[in-house]
Amino acid sequence: MFVCYVCGANKALFSAFRAHISCHAYNSELTRPIRCRQGSCNSSFAKPFNFLRHVKAFHIEDGQDSGVRQNPSVSCEVASYVVPDMSLSIVDETSFLDVNGVGLLDTLKQEGTALVASLRANSSIPYSIIPEIIESFNSMSKSVVTACRREAMLCFSSHVPDSGSNVAESFAQDMSQNLQQFEQPLAFLDSKYKQDSVFDNHPSFVSPQSVNFGMRFETRCGKTKTVYDTFQYVPVQDTLKVLLQNEQYMSGLLQAKKQNHEPDVIGHFSDGELAKSHPLFSDSDKFSVMIQLFYDGMGTTNPLRGQSVMYNVGVFYYVIKDLPDAWNTCFANVHLLAICYEHDLKVHGFGPILNRFCAEMEKLSTIGFAGRFPLIGEKTIYAGLCQVAGDNLALNSMMGYI
Repeated sequence: MFVCYVCGANKALFSAFRAHISCHAYNSELTRPIRCRQGSCNSSFAKPFNFLRHVKAFHIEDGQDSGVRQNPSVSCEVASYVVPDMSLSIVDETSFLDVNGVGLLDTLKQEGTALVASLRANSSIPYSIIPEIIESFNSMSKSVVTACRREAMLCFSSHVPDSGSNVAESFAQDMSQNLQQFEQPLAFLDSKYKQDSVFDNHPSFVSPQSVNFGMRFETRCGKTKTVYDTFQYVPVQDTLKVLLQNEQYMSGLLQAKKQNHEPDVIGHFSDGELAKSHPLFSDSDKFSVMIQLFYDGMGTTNPLRGQSVMYNVGVFYYVIKDLPDAWNTCFANVHLLAICYEHDLKVHGFGPILNRFCAEMEKLSTIGFAGRFPLIGEKTIYAGLCQVAGDNLALNSMMGYI
């Protein structure tokens, strides 16, 4: 029996367990680091792929033995093993793969969406390569479906030799009709436009806003025209609304707030006098979160060409300081605030970005936003800036020094 570390669900088959974990990943419910929790195993992983590979290698059920199959070259301590519930048949397990009742095709689409998201998040993979990967996957899937259809007909003929041609033809027609939907399961992701449409409709997607940086005049070929520089801004309130709807995220946030810190020991920002005297963070009647802002420059270079300075960008990002420190070491909990060309910062300064951020912080710290959230119910959420961090060059630039 495989145990889900997120919700505690039990799955008798590894295929069902893998689909169940994929559903959590699709709904952005996987907390980091990923814990095994199979028996007494407490191994941790950064990516779901490595976690599932570990479970398959060390905790998968053996068809002839109810124990745990282990790799003799690597030991993995498992003190106890739960005997699978044999009252749950294979048909029941494959027809109800996850807690949301998602079918096989929907589960396959969710796994494909998670795959495309991980490929797009990899900076070393161009977007133009992803449709080719999708096309190759669909081709392999079509070949697998064709092979399954042929093998099924051979098995049918060998086990039911006395069946008439009408029965065999009806069986083949029904099977082809049912398997046709699996021939190209990722066709809805075979172009960048389709991928963007899927991600735009995802419940965890927060759309960035294009904001005018400023106006300037540019002369080319003797003609002067007006150019409007822009930067991309991701509202903090929209991001918080998505994060706080996740029950696991909210549970970690509440646990961190309830932790008792040692007196006279400053191990966290909340232990200092600034947090204790802050008009928002010191108010126990308000549910508030602390925002720690970062800024840094990021350069992209092409080794075959010069002028790499043209492609440098400035990146503003932040973390929720109330979370456990171990959670904030994961990239999934580092959230983008704004991104712009570094050249535009030199022309227009930091004012347009910081003014928009400060205006939003002023609203969130005084008015907040109301909603219904897991574990706390109806609540008004407040947010405030607690720290600004960066290297010397970044902080000096933000403060206006040269």
